[in-house]
Amino acid sequence: MDKEFLSLEVPLFFGRYLIHRGIINEQELAEAIKVQMELNACYICTVLELELISIEDLIRCRRYQREQAVSFETALSALNLLTSEEFHKLDEVVGKNHTRIGDILVKQGRLTQEELDQVLQEHQENGFFA
Repeated sequence: MDKEFLSLEVPLFFGRYLIHRGIINEQELAEAIKVQMELNACYICTVLELELISIEDLIRCRRYQREQAVSFETALSALNLLTSEEFHKLDEVVGKNHTRIGDILVKQGRLTQEELDQVLQEHQENGFFA
C-alpha cells in the first residue's frame, strides 16, 4: 500500500488492515466478504425465517419498495405489516446474526483465534490507522 496514502491517516477497515499486514491477500478477503454478505441476516430473510409475514405480504412489500424507492423496513412500516414488538424482535435477531469478517477468516482456517485476537488488538490500538 502506498506510504503517502497511509500518511493521510485514512482509517483502514479491518479486512484492509489484514491485507496491509500481509496476513491475508485480496482474494481471501473477497471470499470472506462474499460469505459474510450471505451469512449476515437481512430483514427480508429474517422476517420470513421468523414467519412474521406471509409470502403474499412480502410480495406487496417488495412492490411498495420498488414503487416508492424506500427501504424494506420503511415499506413494512408503511404497510403496517409488523407491530412495534415484531420490529423490535426483528432488529434484535438481525443484530445478533451479524457475522464479523475475522470470525469467518478463523472458521476458514486463514488465521487462528489467537492471531485474530492479537491483530484486532493491534488494529484498535493503532486507532484504525496503519
